[in-house]
Amino acid sequence: MKLRFTPHNPFGVMVHWIDNGFGKEIYMPMRVVVNEQGAEIIIVVYLQTLMSDEKFSQYIE
Repeated sequence: MKLRFTPHNPFGVMVHWIDNGFGKEIYMPMRVVVNEQGAEIIIVVYLQTLMSDEKFSQYIE
C-alpha cells in the first residue's frame, strides 16, 4: 500500500489517498484537532463500492 497526503498547511487538514495496489486510490479525509493535552486525529472511513459490511467493520474497529 502507498499513501499520498495533501501538502502541509496551517489548517490541520491532512486529506490522504491510499493506493490499494490494484490501480485504485481510496480517498480518506483526515483532520488534526488541537486539545489541551496535545491533539486528536479524526479520520473519515467511507464504505467502498462492492465492500461487504463485514469487511468494512474490520477497518473501523
